[in-house]
Amino acid sequence: MLVCITVSTNYSDILQVIMSQNLKFIDKWFIITSKSDKSTINLIQNNKKISVLFYDFQNNNNIFDKGGAIKMAQENIYNLYSECLILLLDSDIYLPDNFIDVIKLTKFEVNILYHPKKRLDFYKLSEFYGKKNYFDYPWMKDFQGFFQLYYYNTEINNKKYVYQESHNCSQCDLLFKNKFEKKNHIDITVYHLGRNGVNWNGRKDIDFIIDTEII
Repeated sequence: MLVCITVSTNYSDILQVIMSQNLKFIDKWFIITSKSDKSTINLIQNNKKISVLFYDFQNNNNIFDKGGAIKMAQENIYNLYSECLILLLDSDIYLPDNFIDVIKLTKFEVNILYHPKKRLDFYKLSEFYGKKNYFDYPWMKDFQGFFQLYYYNTEINNKKYVYQESHNCSQCDLLFKNKFEKKNHIDITVYHLGRNGVNWNGRKDIDFIIDTEII
């Protein structure tokens, strides 16, 4: 069973692009947003696979507490399931068509953090559809928070990995990866819709251009 956690505030335009594709592979999807983000709520609220969680991202004078939001969802999952794959996935990541085939062929182990081998960044929807003019993301060895996958099984190891509360988005994923004894890459290429590193304080910039009809 694949359970996914996504923080998505003010990303409904991109979430609309990636949602139908990613839902092909996800059994249960916890999407965390703010109560004021009506466009995201309206987009996801009627999907049976999705549970909407609300979080105060500016708590305790934080700019954008992504880490605390993910921690809340992780603790929710640990209360609901005794065994599952847990995928921490950003709302601007599009999973490839072969994702489920690779997942089925991979022997997942506890205490290992898994990450894609490759990521391609696109800045316009038309370029994403045409698979052209992309940026070949070079920092995959860092196991960053846009895609972090791990196996949870209470019978083998009941260690409950959780994020730490964070002032913004810049460090919480790197602190989380250091909790794991081992890290492995899986042989997939994911697609990132938008520019890198521009929204660590929550989404402020229009970093992805919808210049054609969403398929």
